[in-house]
Amino acid sequence: MTVAGDIAKTLHKVHEDGWLVDRLERTDVLSHSEADALALALADIAESMETVYSQLVPRLLKALKAEQRDEVLNALWDLREAFRHVDYHIHDAKLTEL
Repeated sequence: MTVAGDIAKTLHKVHEDGWLVDRLERTDVLSHSEADALALALADIAESMETVYSQLVPRLLKALKAEQRDEVLNALWDLREAFRHVDYHIHDAKLTEL
């Protein structure tokens, strides 16, 4: 597992057991729902980025090197979907408004 994968796993664990949400709430900066959205976003974004750079980008580069048009399109499609997932969490947790 990569460093990003380890971080994602840790973030999912501390989100699922409530520790991260509890600590975020204790600061009295975020409501429970905001803290929960932030905790989930951090975990899911880390997981998505690990997938992007450990699987999807290498797959795209391999397809480009082999000049496999259909596989290039498929890899780009999967990259787009991964970034849409990241974008969802950025907006859901209002990460640009913290």
